Amino acid sequence: MYLAVKGYKSIYDKRALHFNGLTVLAGANSSGKSSFMQPFLILKQTIENHYDAKVLTLEGENVKFTDSSQLLSKVPDELYEGFSLYYGEENDSVELNYKYYSGGGFRIESTKVYDDEDYPNGLFIRKGMKEEEIESQIPNSDIFQFKKYFEKKKPSLRWMVERKKCFLNIRLKTEGVSSGFSAGIDPSVDLESLVTRLIHVPGLRGNPERTYRVAFAENIFPGSFEKYVAGIISHWSESNSPRYQAKYKKLIGGLISLGLASNIGSSKINDTRIELRVSRFSQCKNSDDNVNIADVGFGVSQTLPVLVALLVASKGQLVFIEQPELHLHPKAQYAMAEIIADAVRRGVLVVIETHSSILIRGIQTTVAKGELEPGLVSLNWFQQNVLNGQAEVSASVLDECGAFGDWPEDFDDISLMADENYLNAVEQVFYEKSK
Repeated sequence: MYLAVKGYKSIYDKRALHFNGLTVLAGANSSGKSSFMQPFLILKQTIENHYDAKVLTLEGENVKFTDSSQLLSKVPDELYEGFSLYYGEENDSVELNYKYYSGGGFRIESTKVYDDEDYPNGLFIRKGMKEEEIESQIPNSDIFQFKKYFEKKKPSLRWMVERKKCFLNIRLKTEGVSSGFSAGIDPSVDLESLVTRLIHVPGLRGNPERTYRVAFAENIFPGSFEKYVAGIISHWSESNSPRYQAKYKKLIGGLISLGLASNIGSSKINDTRIELRVSRFSQCKNSDDNVNIADVGFGVSQTLPVLVALLVASKGQLVFIEQPELHLHPKAQYAMAEIIADAVRRGVLVVIETHSSILIRGIQTTVAKGELEPGLVSLNWFQQNVLNGQAEVSASVLDECGAFGDWPEDFDDISLMADENYLNAVEQVFYEKSK
């Protein structure tokens, strides 16, 4: 599967990334890492909106903008009036085009389907298309099947383009038949499913609280994920299901491996609030040692959403984690790589945005040790073009030794430079003393 973005903020030209396991987004600040995933988060919060505003929802839990113009690409000398998103495979993909209307926000403008098998000539739909334009693009076999089915009832059949919040579909409207009939083509159905089921763990995960609201979900988590964590942990710990008990034990194992805690539990305060309690020491498993999560270091409360999201996700579900290394000691950052690798081995599609070279090195190590297939990991370096400010992406796939090839200068070279500068400074100190 691949996703691509064009015309959004610093991503002026089309940039495509492949998602086949673990996708790492790395690079300097303001290089475009966050900008790549933001449009898909906008689709997520637009779908989850309780009402249809007819435009994209720009201010929500996942992404917050105050004005539509903030999304427009501002590469010097060029200006897009909208942006485009792509989803699918190389020879079987869907392109969605969103247009900016001054004072009216972003609206879905058109959809293109590139599918050699089902649509040899492609498929293009836009709002307000005439029926003959639509029918001319639909394979004759499909039209024949629809009309044959209804020929005895002799209804009036009419093709039209319908908007479903941020997507466009083709519908065959009928007259003279009972209500409830629905037939048509949904070119964006797979992308809609992907963003609806997307689990988003943002970089700003809030402060630890004394109590949390009861919130439990199984597969779909509207908004950002952290508000579900306490409810999920409570459900796992109290359930008699072997599946949930196994997840609960893995969660505790993850906390231990990261050196954050040796136990975690929950207790109901009332019908709407839950308290999370964790051990004060990483090696003591005595439940009497547990204290309120607000009384331990930030590392626990910031890492729990990451651990729970990776455990709750099912095969094929996309989990986007911003800064999984947040508030973690370097040793814990390195250990986090194995926890992420375990989710990838279960078939979860994990996307991480990170500044941690230690975490990336840990991922390389899991591949070199044979614990993760190299083809399941892709590293994407984002850099800003110094001439026009455009985001540029260099993608690499690991080899069997876990090597990415050339490292960007803002990772290993910086570490080497820091070591060299320190040693030079120490040498200068001894030189001055020896005079």
